[in-house]
Amino acid sequence: MKSAKERTIERKRVRKEMNAKKTERSRARRIANGKKRDAIHAVDPDFKVIIMDQRTYDEYGTEIVIDNGKIVAKELDNDIIEATIEFCKQPAEMITEKTDAVVAGRMDAKIEKEKKSIFNKLAGWRKK
Repeated sequence: MKSAKERTIERKRVRKEMNAKKTERSRARRIANGKKRDAIHAVDPDFKVIIMDQRTYDEYGTEIVIDNGKIVAKELDNDIIEATIEFCKQPAEMITEKTDAVVAGRMDAKIEKEKKSIFNKLAGWRKK
């Protein structure tokens, strides 16, 4: 049976090893991200790059890759592209006075409800 001192020493040794491994992993990840950023800036020095989870994105959130010395968006699945095209071909909904009035009525009801809830919260603080 180990003494408390032996267990403490063992715990410290294991923790020190794990921290060293974690440091090496994060250092390797930072170096790889720096290389990706440098490659993109070699093509376009003013390009804003965001790297999250070892994936490269532009400032608008589009995943990008370097292909033949050009910065291009990573290809989407053909099904997604076709569905987007079909959605864009559909006519937009017509906004009429009737639908506009319904939306305005809903907004007014929501605002009234919020006003009432504000005063109900304050009601508990009043002295009776």
